[in-house]
Amino acid sequence: MNRSPELTLQTRDPMHTHFVAPDVSEPTRFHVILEAKDDRTAPLFAYRRAIVTVRPD
Repeated sequence: MNRSPELTLQTRDPMHTHFVAPDVSEPTRFHVILEAKDDRTAPLFAYRRAIVTVRPD
């Protein structure tokens, strides 16, 4: 079984998340699930999935 390389998300501030795509030898899909929550006493949560395909150079 071929393991996909890991994708590390980086957050400098709460509104912007980014990553540097890893080197891949074939097109590789990454599923990223993002969570947002507010700062109330009973916080509300929202989730979004992004599917990113990284292609070799």
